[in-house]
Amino acid sequence: NTLAAQADTGYTWTEADLIRAQKLAGAILMTAQGVAFLHGGQDFCRTKAFDGNSYASPISVNGFDYARKAQYIEVFEYYKGLIALRKAFSAFRLRTDDEIRERVEILTNKNRMVVSFLIKAPESDGYGEILVIYNGNPSAAEVELPEGQWEVLVDDRNAGTETLYILEGGLATMPGTTAWVLVR
Repeated sequence: NTLAAQADTGYTWTEADLIRAQKLAGAILMTAQGVAFLHGGQDFCRTKAFDGNSYASPISVNGFDYARKAQYIEVFEYYKGLIALRKAFSAFRLRTDDEIRERVEILTNKNRMVVSFLIKAPESDGYGEILVIYNGNPSAAEVELPEGQWEVLVDDRNAGTETLYILEGGLATMPGTTAWVLVR
């Protein structure tokens, strides 16, 4: 995240922005179809001090600095919630191409930095639909929610399987650099 932020000449990234980007990256990974692969320490913003090939680097570069877990506990808890979400909903672990084509609908958005899709959830998930929205903009974006009431399980602050709050269908303002997962 830091390298990408340094290359972005159109926006000055703060540490809070980078934390949101780390959460968004985890949400994209944990709500995507296929096998999720987490790198060790990504849940506490692990860094290798910009060492692009640390194979022969010392333990000071390759070792886990667990003090970062305390420093970035909000990110750790967020990832913990994302893992629980993925485990709880088989809709994020569809098995075949045909099943993915049948159940996942990519939605159109006015803002090209917003990506959203709707999953027709298997009955065992306990919900009929799961709506996932990613806002890659550093600033807030207006998004269109399909009609009806949506229970928010993931937002910019929290992730998990418990309802955080309810949103009504229609236009909603989504914070920058964040993911939402909504169910109904």
